[in-house]
Amino acid sequence: EYTIDIFFAQTWYDRRLRFNSTLKALTLNTNMVSRIWIPDTFFRNSKRADSHWITTPNQLLRIWNDGKVLYTLRLTIEAECLLQLQNFPMDTHSCPLVFSSCEY
Repeated sequence: EYTIDIFFAQTWYDRRLRFNSTLKALTLNTNMVSRIWIPDTFFRNSKRADSHWITTPNQLLRIWNDGKVLYTLRLTIEAECLLQLQNFPMDTHSCPLVFSSCEY
């Protein structure tokens, strides 16, 4: 297993969030995250995942006037990694972090 600390960023388009303004983008308060659709992404090989909330939520929510959404969240993930040790000590390993949609 391994532990990784990442900023996980996702972008998508939601035409319902388009707006007319001289501003190209809005950075929203993290309280707004619960008010818009967010992808149901999960990490398939995680044993544990934690969000960071100290001293403030480590999230970013930005919406562009064309409906593009950027959601970034800082996570610490403990994930499984199966090691093949037949060639030890000359072995090499690849430990991917596998993620997908929960629904699709």
